Amino acid sequence: MYPFPSRSTDPRGQEPDVKEVGWDRGTLSDGRPYLAECWAQDGMTVVTVFFSTRDLDELDDQAAARLLGDEDLVRYLTDPKVTARRWIEHAGEPMWTVSVIIGLEYFLFAEDAFRFQSYPREAADE
Repeated sequence: MYPFPSRSTDPRGQEPDVKEVGWDRGTLSDGRPYLAECWAQDGMTVVTVFFSTRDLDELDDQAAARLLGDEDLVRYLTDPKVTARRWIEHAGEPMWTVSVIIGLEYFLFAEDAFRFQSYPREAADE
């Protein structure tokens, strides 16, 4: 069983130029739960997906883009604009944080299949 990524203790709204759009959660095909957050800054819209590194030790930007595409969570309209990084959540669980640039101003790089809910996000961590 994979741990669920929790961001309930992370401060929100600390950056005045970042607009938090919404959150979603679900499960990847291997049973790994994920938490997705959509946010915008300086005309750029980004989706960040958090999921466990357990049994998935290596994940570069290209592999992360393929993973989200293979899971039908993101459909790329151009070359993927994806960044994968390791992150330790508040319970000490190692997680992947994969950020996908969806669009910039009036240019769309990708489409996502998430169903974002409005904040407050505390419900995402239940």
